[in-house]
Amino acid sequence: MKYKFYSLLITFLFVFMFIITFMGCRTSKNAKPSKMKQTNFILERLDGVKVRLDQYKGNVVLVDFWATWCPPCVRSIPVLIELYNKYKDRQFVILGVSLDESRKDLEKFVQDKKIPYSILIGTQEVATQFNIEGIPTMIIFDKKGNIRFREVGFSSQTPSTIENKILELLGE
Repeated sequence: MKYKFYSLLITFLFVFMFIITFMGCRTSKNAKPSKMKQTNFILERLDGVKVRLDQYKGNVVLVDFWATWCPPCVRSIPVLIELYNKYKDRQFVILGVSLDESRKDLEKFVQDKKIPYSILIGTQEVATQFNIEGIPTMIIFDKKGNIRFREVGFSSQTPSTIENKILELLGE
């Protein structure tokens, strides 16, 4: 009887970890409006400076909604760092919008991972505004500020898909 229980428990944990790892992490259940009313926000960077999304018009902007406790989000960080370093001199910006509750843990994570792009302190209001139902969610804006790409989760195809979209939008 004990063996069967532990076997079921291990199977459940394996399936749960698989779902979290490959499908993305979930955020608040009530972040489900049907349409986005606006595509701007004002959020604070870790250094205290207020950032408006629309101040980056004229650039291709990737906004990454993420958290330090989300395994797929953590796996995506090296890819985003690489993309940032590769295209930052070509009118490309990454804004990481953290949905972490602990600013101290976030600051340590950013320092440990040496994240070079701006990390913003996200809010539930902004997550709701952008229909964030799972993380990571990556949204790419063209140079005019229009949303041109959105992906929830992180898979082996995500890096090439994102890079191709960035190159397409940089070429416009």
